Amino acid sequence: MYKTGYFLRKAGQLALSAAAAALLVLAGCSPEPQNKAEAQVLPNEFGQTATQMGIKTCAPLVSVLGQTLIANSAVYSAKLIPDKDNSDQHGLTAIVGQTYVAGKEQTKGAAALYAAPVNGACEGILVRTLLIPKTCADIVQQQLPKGTQRQDDLAQTAVYAMPEGGYVMMFAATPASCVVTMSMTLRDK
Repeated sequence: MYKTGYFLRKAGQLALSAAAAALLVLAGCSPEPQNKAEAQVLPNEFGQTATQMGIKTCAPLVSVLGQTLIANSAVYSAKLIPDKDNSDQHGLTAIVGQTYVAGKEQTKGAAALYAAPVNGACEGILVRTLLIPKTCADIVQQQLPKGTQRQDDLAQTAVYAMPEGGYVMMFAATPASCVVTMSMTLRDK
């Protein structure tokens, strides 16, 4: 149903995306393309709101991206922003503010998704940023999946390429916390 550039095969790896990978599996997503006719809108506010806004082509993908963005959120608020003239033919943006559960602690996060119809299918990207109460070194050592490759830093921000695609960027916010950003691209064909 969906092809993803970022799909974890092992549970419990990167905390901010392990739940996302599980949601993709639960939603019937796989790292391999499947028949587009199988695409279903998940019963969540992202898919329901997209459908109510007249978005047909991208509603299934928006529901998966949205559910992935809110994984492990204790509390969140989301705003979907469609094209005003022809919402099914143009891109949709969603922004999310959230309180994220990290172990026994709660922390703040922000996320965004963008999905747009492309050649009769839908493509989308999500970006999720969290402040995690662990050092960046601990996150790299304990939570990034095997096969993750360190890339060239961007303006002193560590960049990691995930083994199945997608990226994680991180930098220390304090000596005991790390700002982590995950980027993932999905398409439904």
